[in-house]
Amino acid sequence: MEKIAAFLGSKRLYHALLALTGVSLVLVQWFWWNAEGVDQYSYVGLANGILHHHFSQWWDMPVPIPDTFRTPGYPLYIAAALALFGTWRALALVQLVMYLVSLHLTFRTMERYVAGYVPRNVLLLLLLPSVNVTTLAFVVSPEIPVMFCLSVLLWADPMRKRTHWFAAVGLGLIAGFIFQCRPVFLLFPFVRLIMDLWFRRNDLVWRTHSLVIGTFILTLLPFGFWNKAHHGVFKVTPLESGAGVFNLGYWAGRIPDYEERRYFWNFTADEMVRFVPKDSVPVEIAAYNMEWDRIDSEAAHALTKGDSLMIVIAKRSSDRTFTFNSQYVLAREKAVMRQTWRDIAQHPLYYLTFKAYSAVRLWVVGVDRTRFEEGGMIERSKLVMPFLFSLVTFLAMMILVPLAHRVGGLALKDTYPMVILLVYWGLIHVPFTIQTRYTTSLRMVMYGLIGMAISVLLQRHRKPKAPSSWVAP
Repeated sequence: MEKIAAFLGSKRLYHALLALTGVSLVLVQWFWWNAEGVDQYSYVGLANGILHHHFSQWWDMPVPIPDTFRTPGYPLYIAAALALFGTWRALALVQLVMYLVSLHLTFRTMERYVAGYVPRNVLLLLLLPSVNVTTLAFVVSPEIPVMFCLSVLLWADPMRKRTHWFAAVGLGLIAGFIFQCRPVFLLFPFVRLIMDLWFRRNDLVWRTHSLVIGTFILTLLPFGFWNKAHHGVFKVTPLESGAGVFNLGYWAGRIPDYEERRYFWNFTADEMVRFVPKDSVPVEIAAYNMEWDRIDSEAAHALTKGDSLMIVIAKRSSDRTFTFNSQYVLAREKAVMRQTWRDIAQHPLYYLTFKAYSAVRLWVVGVDRTRFEEGGMIERSKLVMPFLFSLVTFLAMMILVPLAHRVGGLALKDTYPMVILLVYWGLIHVPFTIQTRYTTSLRMVMYGLIGMAISVLLQRHRKPKAPSSWVAP
């Protein structure tokens, strides 16, 4: 333990890891410069629509179809890059700076609670093999901007000291931008306020909290009014996607290795853990499509000629996703939600089991069964190594962090902003389909907590034991 503590606490190691981090970023940039994000087409399409004064991927149609799928935060961010630099590829450099600033701010946040180089070195050691994190700095994906904003919120925490009114307003604006990139953030500011009341009720600065929460709420209103003006419904979240990913969150364990063509063409992984027998998968796929036949028939009355034209154009290229008219989307979302609750009621044991598995898989990179069985030694290693690394870090988070709070001297009263962020982010995604990349924004916070936990546990182990006062009779 003494040797481990001395190694991890070395300033020389810290400088070496910083150098390796720089080299790894250069290598990732070299290999992924021309890579495309999973949702790049829709984000860039919306950004182009904004530049043409329509929040729509179909801004070039005779009658543009207002978007129903995304919040405007990240598309506005891309639109700003296109307006300033003329290409979305400039985002790679902007997001690289964000990544580095996030790392620096996370260091600064950790220093408040645990001093020394151990937390920093552990964080850097865990970041180095996390290619899934660094890769996203160079593609069109909101994960890095969200990571940056979360690191700012944690570093400039309003509970740390009394802040100026403009700083509180700034924190509210940052929280609003996070929501406009990832709508699942909607409830977190209010959850955080409840936790502040629980842990720091005597230290609350109500003026600061009121400004942060009030500003955050104000940032929700423009999109809500936009939905009211264009879709006839005041809604601060997009009209669709919630019910669809909730539905696929139910079906994903029953239709492995399948690309659905009924909603947003999502692919369900062939998990190593099976939740239905292999020979029943074709039956489940047929049942899934029969269910969607019923859903489509329930909403079909709301289809218009504009939808037909959009479908024809969409089938000519894959650079845009379907955007139907408001009434059809609202009718379909209601039908999807009703049907999904019926599915859950029919198979509650399966659903609870699969969701328990999902809660872990959100943090642990999966191994695709088909690719593993058909691949050679190198292909299998590529699949297994990320799985093992992410599994070890997940177990470290689940074991070492609570242990450090319990017996290691790491005060939950200090670190709860980081802890509840991880807990909230993990739980809020459980009902939906599994997407490990959605936890990418939290990896730096996660690794920072693990680093602090290891540091305090090593310090506790190194403390000399007090001499015994027991005397033999």
